[in-house]
Amino acid sequence: MDVIIVFGGTNDSGKNSPAGTVKYSDWTEADLDTFGGAFSKLMIELQYWNPSTRIINIQSDLLKPDYAVIMEEVTAELGIENVLIPTYSKVGAHPDTRGMKTIANTLMKAIN
Repeated sequence: MDVIIVFGGTNDSGKNSPAGTVKYSDWTEADLDTFGGAFSKLMIELQYWNPSTRIINIQSDLLKPDYAVIMEEVTAELGIENVLIPTYSKVGAHPDTRGMKTIANTLMKAIN
């Protein structure tokens, strides 16, 4: 079985991009300029174009709370797996070698 892993939102959350709201259709440009609009469209499109593929969303516990709520709402509504990654070591916004191991180990448990 094919698997698509999505690890998003970290940069948007870190740079204070607008959270926006979740929307499941009829997106406007303004909707897509927010995390909620863009994330919900991404997940719907992934499901549409990959109907037999397992989709796993990675949710960092470093996200701002409104971003986390959006991820949880969208993945629950669409039946997409949402894997919470525990705090990992990083350099700036990106995981370092130890952080990548934390992410990999958590994903391996979820996939298996």
